[in-house]
Amino acid sequence: MKYILVTGSTGDLGSCICEQLALREDYHLLLLVRAQSLNKVRFVVDSLEMRGRKIDSLRSVKSRVTVFCGDIRRENFGLKVGEYSRLVNLVDEVYHAAAEIGFNLTLEEVRNTNVGGCENIVAFIKDSNKVSKLHYISTTFVLGDSEKTLAENSLDLGQRFNNSYERSKYEAEKYLSRSLSGDANIFRTSILTGKFEDGSIKNFKLLYEAMRLFSRGVVEIFPGSKRVRHNIIPVDIAAMAIVLIAESKCEPSTYHIISPNTVNCYDLLKNAAKYFGYCNPRWIKPSEFKSRRISSIQRRIIEPFVPFFSYKGRYSADYTEKILKDLGFAIPKVGVDYVNRLFQYMNKVGYIKKKHSLS
Repeated sequence: MKYILVTGSTGDLGSCICEQLALREDYHLLLLVRAQSLNKVRFVVDSLEMRGRKIDSLRSVKSRVTVFCGDIRRENFGLKVGEYSRLVNLVDEVYHAAAEIGFNLTLEEVRNTNVGGCENIVAFIKDSNKVSKLHYISTTFVLGDSEKTLAENSLDLGQRFNNSYERSKYEAEKYLSRSLSGDANIFRTSILTGKFEDGSIKNFKLLYEAMRLFSRGVVEIFPGSKRVRHNIIPVDIAAMAIVLIAESKCEPSTYHIISPNTVNCYDLLKNAAKYFGYCNPRWIKPSEFKSRRISSIQRRIIEPFVPFFSYKGRYSADYTEKILKDLGFAIPKVGVDYVNRLFQYMNKVGYIKKKHSLS
């Protein structure tokens, strides 16, 4: 039996990674979660069990999942000596997906989780004589405000950062490079969106938040470029690619888990407005935003979105695409049908409700 420690299992990507790992009967999952996430992790474990029951040959998943109540921000994960020692002597591999992604948090708050968490994971690995692999989930947004192309083997491009999340993930990558001498897999994902087949997702971020803001009609103008394109990837497809590479015999490296095509954000938001039946705000150039007379509340709501909708960064994934091709896997393109499934799921769960005509 191989014992795999997973952090961030209650998040969208972390839970999808668990779904992939649970398909292997010789894997036992050790989920490290904070006390306030215990109800969420019970839901994750129940979901894994239900998925497993649909596969006749797969024995009970619940018997292969153990939950540890701890905190990656604390030394020894805040576990009692006996619990920590048990983990140290059990774990063979680590998937570190836990992250703080709140764009409005201070750098110190985000660092505690995103950098401090990495430091504690590395300390755990060094305490262990068993851990053979670390798989760290990062982001393509380590590119910051650079207009250069971020390749898998690059990180320092003279960039500045738009928010504390970007900076902290950059710092975490730098720390891993120094402390483990490149002996870890780093998976940089682009924007994670709903599952490929049904658009389902638990945490609505970035583009989702912009759509919801627009649907409420609380802003009349919005700063952004109509030409901005972003790379979005279905969260379950990202998890499949990550686990496939992680389980391969490839040497530790950095991988870009991104779709083969990008989407025009203005067009996506326009299609969302048409689908749900609301009016988008009028777009203005980002350079005009500072001089506009709007309320302080509106400015505070809009400002976090400004860098995202004036983004000029690009990524390449040549090495990752080659590895995945050799492994018999190709990330599908993001098309209109998939985007519509995202809209349908948002409507289904009430994140944004479709307005029905009265005629």
